Amino acid sequence: MESVYIETTIVSYLVARPNRDLLVATHQQITQVWWIERSTEAVEKLTRSILAKDVIPTRAVRDAAHISVAAVNNMDYLFTWNCKHLANAQIMRVCQRRF
Repeated sequence: MESVYIETTIVSYLVARPNRDLLVATHQQITQVWWIERSTEAVEKLTRSILAKDVIPTRAVRDAAHISVAAVNNMDYLFTWNCKHLANAQIMRVCQRRF
């Protein structure tokens, strides 16, 4: 069976500045606690590597994290509307050569 990583707000909540909206701030806090308890070192290492090799600009750390989560968890597809960094054929070719 093939697997799909559907991009959600999880990574965005993880790296965003604290929000003034109480519900959003709560979601951010829950996400951050979950990430600390459940995240793997492999995801963080791959994210740093993607940024260090200039595959994706440093300002797009969230996008690098999405790619890393999908890759570390062996997803067959990453489903997204983000064509700047995630669904970008040029970046895919760079990744295939560098990783």
